[in-house]
Amino acid sequence: FMEVCNYEQRTKLTAFLVSFFTGIFGTDWFVLSRGEARYIIAGIFKLIISFGCIIAWPITIVGISEKKPSLLMVAEVICVILSLTSFIWWLTDWIRILAEVFYDGHGVPLQPWGYNYYYDRIPYRL
Repeated sequence: FMEVCNYEQRTKLTAFLVSFFTGIFGTDWFVLSRGEARYIIAGIFKLIISFGCIIAWPITIVGISEKKPSLLMVAEVICVILSLTSFIWWLTDWIRILAEVFYDGHGVPLQPWGYNYYYDRIPYRL
């Protein structure tokens, strides 16, 4: 069995919302990292891939099309690969959170949906 955490765990709802809205930029990995280097590196790598897509598409469409058509084809293939990689990674992280297999940086599972810390406290009045 797992030992009890001595810190407040991330909730599944928080991780899901962060992943759904800004996870394409790797923020879900940063939020769940808890200072773990592997999670931070994965988040940075995901951020680089996403910004590669954001920067490469306008440059490909506007800048190269008139000068070298062969270079345009290579650039478009690279953009499509980066875009698909980014989308599939985002979708995979989203599914991992929903399937309860995405843990925080210390390997601790996320708190379930609707978990409320009020039940863990002793009431002031008995």
